Amino acid sequence: MEFVVFYATKDPSRLREVYPRHHAYVEQFAKDGGLLAIGTFDDPVANGSMAVFESRHRAEEFLAQDPFVTESVVSRATSANGTCRLSGERPLGRD
Repeated sequence: MEFVVFYATKDPSRLREVYPRHHAYVEQFAKDGGLLAIGTFDDPVANGSMAVFESRHRAEEFLAQDPFVTESVVSRATSANGTCRLSGERPLGRD
């Protein structure tokens, strides 16, 4: 079952500094599988972002190493099990 994580921005002053490390981590994690979608809402500082994983286990693995989390740029606001289908889209990192 999919697992959704919602993030809240904790330290907006560090977003640009940490983003390159976060982005590289997302790319590598996606290649290994388990990340279905990730991104910001219209204003990430005000409205945060979210990520959708294939399982709670993969979400927890991701969060344990994500530079945005480990460097306290964001906080995990909420998370929930759920079911989502991305209208024929393939999971990230899987061509």
